[in-house]
Amino acid sequence: MLPIEEQNLGFKANIYNDKAKNFYLTHGAKEISPAYESTKPITPQEVLVSKHCLRFCIGKCPIRHKVKPIDLVLEIGNAKFDLSFDCKKCLMSLHGPIKNK
Repeated sequence: MLPIEEQNLGFKANIYNDKAKNFYLTHGAKEISPAYESTKPITPQEVLVSKHCLRFCIGKCPIRHKVKPIDLVLEIGNAKFDLSFDCKKCLMSLHGPIKNK
């Protein structure tokens, strides 16, 4: 059985099909959101949080490289994702996809 704090599963649980949904329901899930890829979200969602920072990789980390922070957008195919940074925690978040502006 799932612990109480894990019984409400958001899209990050990546439940894409009925077999996965049934598995989690039989193991105690109470609320299940479908996988991000299976829906067409209206607003951008945080789809990834990572310690791997693209600003650091390109030499633009305001803490380590002592440079002014820059905004970044990641393009994957036709999709564009906003990147946000929590430099104090050394975390990068990917939000999207975003609409063309």
